[in-house]
Amino acid sequence: MTYDPIEMAAETKRAMDARSDRVKLLARQVATALAALDPEILEIFLPYSGCGDSGCTDNLIIVHGETAKTEPAPPKVTNCATEIGITIENAMDEIFCLAEELHFEGWENNNGGSGTVIVDVKNGTAKVEHSWIVETTEDQTFDFAPSEPPTQADSNA
Repeated sequence: MTYDPIEMAAETKRAMDARSDRVKLLARQVATALAALDPEILEIFLPYSGCGDSGCTDNLIIVHGETAKTEPAPPKVTNCATEIGITIENAMDEIFCLAEELHFEGWENNNGGSGTVIVDVKNGTAKVEHSWIVETTEDQTFDFAPSEPPTQADSNA
């Protein structure tokens, strides 16, 4: 078997496109299922965070009309099956995993990262707002040399 870097790059691109298409499909299905449950639902959020080689997603958050983004998803939404027979929560987790592979793999390592997967129910689209936690180093030098040479009295002390 001969290694063909052009074919390998094309294969990688096809795999990434397939994952991206899967994210789009799941976002549309989640949006359709949520809109059918409650036409007032605007967005669904799946926050995540992690560091030191571990991370997790948090509880789903549903935004209805004028409600705050901190309102937890009502049980009827997290237990609702989508057109493909999985729960909204599982679909959001899959969107997260696919997006991670595409854009921010390893987010849970070292200082970690955090963010939110967001599905816009009206438009049937998904996006991820991600933040890397980055440690920075600033070097400084402080000179503590005496301002005057030591005197004889100083050396006898």
